[in-house]
Amino acid sequence: LVCDRFRPRLVVRIGNCCSCTMDILTMLLCSKCIGLMIYFWAAIFRKAEETGFVFGEEADLALLVHDAERLLAKELLRFPYVVSRSAASREPHRIGTYLKGVAEAFTRFYHHCRIIGEKRAVATARMHLARATSTTLANGLSILGISAPERM
Repeated sequence: LVCDRFRPRLVVRIGNCCSCTMDILTMLLCSKCIGLMIYFWAAIFRKAEETGFVFGEEADLALLVHDAERLLAKELLRFPYVVSRSAASREPHRIGTYLKGVAEAFTRFYHHCRIIGEKRAVATARMHLARATSTTLANGLSILGISAPERM
């Protein structure tokens, strides 16, 4: 742990190549949002299992037409870029900030777009988007050395 007068920072290693500092406040904000996301996923996936949803079904992603769905999908597509820029600039806080943005985009999506109770094709596409969000957040946390539980 490294402290300056204003903001404590944590030294973080990314792979074997470099060590960097991360703003602890950013990390805490990120972990708070991620904790809420884990709660949402547990609820969504539990409900989906209760209604007989199976992830083996093909998803027609063209059915994702709501602004919140499209914004979340675009945010998820930025992940490889954010990770590479973060590693190149030795600034792991970029990943934490990105993950917080993904959590916020998912919250908007969850608020505006029902999954359970929608037509089967739309629900399937939205469940796949929720799962992609879960995978992206878990991968981002893993890069930062934080594990995300699969169930609450």
